[in-house]
Amino acid sequence: MADLQHYYDIVEKGIAKIGLDPVKFRGTQDGEWMVMRGEQGIWIDLWHQQDLTYLQVSALIMDLPDEVGTGFYKELLEINFSMCGAAFGVHNGKVALVGTRPAQGLDVEEVYAIVLLVGKYAAEFKPKLLKKYLNNGGPGLPPQE
Repeated sequence: MADLQHYYDIVEKGIAKIGLDPVKFRGTQDGEWMVMRGEQGIWIDLWHQQDLTYLQVSALIMDLPDEVGTGFYKELLEINFSMCGAAFGVHNGKVALVGTRPAQGLDVEEVYAIVLLVGKYAAEFKPKLLKKYLNNGGPGLPPQE
């Protein structure tokens, strides 16, 4: 098992740079944190796999719509093209924004930047996607303008 303490320290310094106490946001396992940016939860995970260590920052955007068509995926891909450092993905019936990178060379500024970036993109795109594809959360209701 790799010694990840060096990377844990970097992540916690990045969380502190945001103005949050990283100890309060630790997950149940080493290498997990969950911070709030406004009403948006942002998960920060650090893990070691096959001789590499990874940092992943993600934000849940929405449940995958029941009757999703190719237009939904096309829109996500078009948005992905316009973003830097993060992308939409689908996993276990959920749509999330995800930024992942190898941890080698990671510094505090990068942790700070990717957490803020994922939070910014979530704040920008989540309301639009919810309104357009989940009718503001009300089944059977037309989207509100």
